[in-house]
Amino acid sequence: MPRSALLLLAILLPCVAHAQTPTAMQKRAMQGEGGSHFEFTGFGGLALGNELYQAGGAELGLHDGETFGGRAAFFPNPKLGIELSYAKTSGELSEIEGATGFPSPAPYGELDVQQADVAALLSQGTDSKAKTKGYMIVGAGVTRFRGDVETASGTTESTRFAWLAGMGTKLRMGGSTSLRVEGRYRSTNTDSGDVLYTDANGNPYGYDAHWYRTWEITAGLNLKL
Repeated sequence: MPRSALLLLAILLPCVAHAQTPTAMQKRAMQGEGGSHFEFTGFGGLALGNELYQAGGAELGLHDGETFGGRAAFFPNPKLGIELSYAKTSGELSEIEGATGFPSPAPYGELDVQQADVAALLSQGTDSKAKTKGYMIVGAGVTRFRGDVETASGTTESTRFAWLAGMGTKLRMGGSTSLRVEGRYRSTNTDSGDVLYTDANGNPYGYDAHWYRTWEITAGLNLKL
């Protein structure tokens, strides 16, 4: 081989090898697209109420009201996240349908509903610069009910198993922030038939149905780290 050809190869081969090797900036970009990360969300929204208790001839529950909470998720890759979530809803317990018919009724009081869950987030696409990114949710957790009325027997506090499913979207606002809009369906196990508690006048209260079904519509600021 002529010396000129050898000299040309000696010059070109290092250049080709350098061109095939990702720069530090390119490596960081690839890691940002496909690497692991955390996301944190604070949210508020609307909880659609439903019947929870049976009291005489009445079905009691919370009417539609506010809910708020926070979520923390770890994404080992852009398409899958494992999320911990907490939410709380409070309001006046009231008659949604029927009347108790109790001869000596007592105030129903207020009810706090707290939810703690672990869920899987299944995202669409891997482009971190996309304007929107849809996702689906499936998970399980617990729902805690707590009333504030005086009882003659039993307790107004109970913690029950729940499962959930939903879907949402993230609307990109900046490099690491987005508006997260979401809808969730939640079903909490509430075995009907047993008396949970009696109020100060001895009137009995129990769960209305085997499952307490609710919907939530929320929006919040999502931060990616």
